[in-house]
Amino acid sequence: MRPGGQWDRKQATEDAQRLDHEHDLEGAIAAYAAIVAADPTDHVSRGEWARLLMETSRYVEAEQICREGLTIAPSAPLLAAVSQLHQTYFQVPEAIAHAQRAIEADIGCGHAW
Repeated sequence: MRPGGQWDRKQATEDAQRLDHEHDLEGAIAAYAAIVAADPTDHVSRGEWARLLMETSRYVEAEQICREGLTIAPSAPLLAAVSQLHQTYFQVPEAIAHAQRAIEADIGCGHAW
């Protein structure tokens, strides 16, 4: 929060990233969830949130987060996260298809494969 109670997206994102780098997964999950609650269109934060949920074996929740975001708009971070979900379930054709869509949307999206 900024002085006066204003939400500061940059600070919130930095806090979430710091928690992730410190391996405080539950703290990072909560931080990214708060960012997405404040701005449901923040697909980068939504993708990071889904990735962390997968790291804690919460695959159903991660899929729900991704699917909700994809109803707003397709995005490379969410397509990459869906690819990771398919990889987890050994659904290779689906994983490759989503990874390809993620890379086509943004070659630098990171977690696609």
